[in-house]
Amino acid sequence: MNTSKYPFCAFEKHMRQDSSCIEIGFCIDGDTEYNYCWLGKTLFEGKDKSLYWFGLVKDGSQGYDYETFEEFASDKVFRGKCLEELWDFVSVYSVFGPGMSIGN
Repeated sequence: MNTSKYPFCAFEKHMRQDSSCIEIGFCIDGDTEYNYCWLGKTLFEGKDKSLYWFGLVKDGSQGYDYETFEEFASDKVFRGKCLEELWDFVSVYSVFGPGMSIGN
């Protein structure tokens, strides 16, 4: 699987400011449990509200939803660590969202 590193500051900018839905496939380097994960942002039409989310394992048993980016980035859902703490070990393998690509 081809993966890329994506700077956290650029990721945060897209997640906070983009007015579109975003879906990112990623893995945590060297981790056998978190080797095929998804995260994203869903917008509610007609409302100025977003939902940030994780889908961490294929069976759906580790799915999490958040109302704010702060909650999303700081929740310790990765065995006691949060996404921001692990970001240097995150490899992105797919990005879906208007105007968004790996490395923007």
